[in-house]
Amino acid sequence: MSSANDASLVSELSGLIDDALGGLLEPGTEVALVNFPNIGNLGDSVIWLGARAALGRSGVRVVHRCEPRTYRRTVVRRAVGERGTILLQGGGNLGDLYGKAGQQKVRERVLRDFPRARVIQLPQTIWFRRERPRDRFAALCAAHDDFTLMVRDRASLERAAELDLAPVLCPDLAFALGPLARAAAPDCDVYWLARKGVEVLHGELPALADGVEAGDYPHGNEQRGGGAGQGLRLMLAANRFLAATIERQPRLAVPVARPAAALYEPIARRRVELAKRIVCRGRALVTDRFHGHVLAILVGIPNVILDNVYGKNRTLWETWTHRSETSHWADDPAQAQELALRLAATPVAGAPPAGVGETVAQ
Repeated sequence: MSSANDASLVSELSGLIDDALGGLLEPGTEVALVNFPNIGNLGDSVIWLGARAALGRSGVRVVHRCEPRTYRRTVVRRAVGERGTILLQGGGNLGDLYGKAGQQKVRERVLRDFPRARVIQLPQTIWFRRERPRDRFAALCAAHDDFTLMVRDRASLERAAELDLAPVLCPDLAFALGPLARAAAPDCDVYWLARKGVEVLHGELPALADGVEAGDYPHGNEQRGGGAGQGLRLMLAANRFLAATIERQPRLAVPVARPAAALYEPIARRRVELAKRIVCRGRALVTDRFHGHVLAILVGIPNVILDNVYGKNRTLWETWTHRSETSHWADDPAQAQELALRLAATPVAGAPPAGVGETVAQ
């Protein structure tokens, strides 16, 4: 870490996570952890490893794990029973931005499949574009016997309250990992980690200044190539085979579930190491990726964060990370590049350049 202030902030946020989970789960509780994020967004793997770390510290026993495509009610019931405890992976996909595919679909299935179980949604950002899916989800939650919704920012806290839910505010579980070592020495002044897809707010990047390089996380087949390592490629191939077996031969779901789940942690670790290498490429980082910003704080890299299309990054910043000495807010890409270049040239890493301010939550 480049800042004692940031180390203290990370420790505080990790402690808040432990307190929140400790208030909900007794040591020794056996749980099913549903919705392993087997997707191209490397930041979701940071959340998964943070969840595993926090649950381990809390003394919670994870007896079943699955990803959306391998979720089977019969297997979860066998692991924890009809009235057991089911945890739903945290993140930023509670809503309708990505339709009913993936994690939101399984989240709603769990609420229907296990009406008498204890279901805890780990910290999420909530954002619905349309009233109909929002109201449907709220009705599912209200009809459930024992549902707890954890949210990771104050905007989501307010949205949940508007839906007559009783949310628990908790930092994003990535902070449970604590301070991390830098993955590599920088190879440029500023690296711009710019996301693609439906969450992009600012569109095209400005003309890149000398010393600035840009890119995004590798996705899909890119993660199975040489850049991600031979080990990840082989693990993903094994994962695809086992998941396909569960899909095509339901009678094998129980025996195959355990070896399939055994791959999740090593896959997540490889993905997080890949994300760290990308985040560490510059002396400073610019990003509109939520966990690019979080990883930069955990590693201690001066960084500038921009918003996404529905304000997810802004509310993270206002709720938790505006106190980071290594982190700075920018309202537009041109401002972000200028600030990051000055951060990269600042002798004391993380110290705000003279004359450059940032917006801080009041």
